[in-house]
Amino acid sequence: MYTLYTSITAANIVLVLIVLYYVVLAYREVKSNFTLGLIVFSLALLVNTLFRCPFISKFITYKGGICVYTPLDIISASFEFVALLVLIYLVRE
Repeated sequence: MYTLYTSITAANIVLVLIVLYYVVLAYREVKSNFTLGLIVFSLALLVNTLFRCPFISKFITYKGGICVYTPLDIISASFEFVALLVLIYLVRE
């Protein structure tokens, strides 16, 4: 379960970085408050995804702390993955 969750969150980090890339490109062309807001949203989503990643949370928790991942965590990360794919599709257009 740990490996699956780690894989999904790592993929989510990559997808958020792709979204951020496309939003920054759009901001360079349009320079509107909406695209600036999308950049802030993407950065907040990136921070959230980084903190949910088991590699990062291992450094944040106290020494000897146990991070338990349930099937609900995997389902949540999977929904985030699908939502990010849709967001990439919409941002690219």
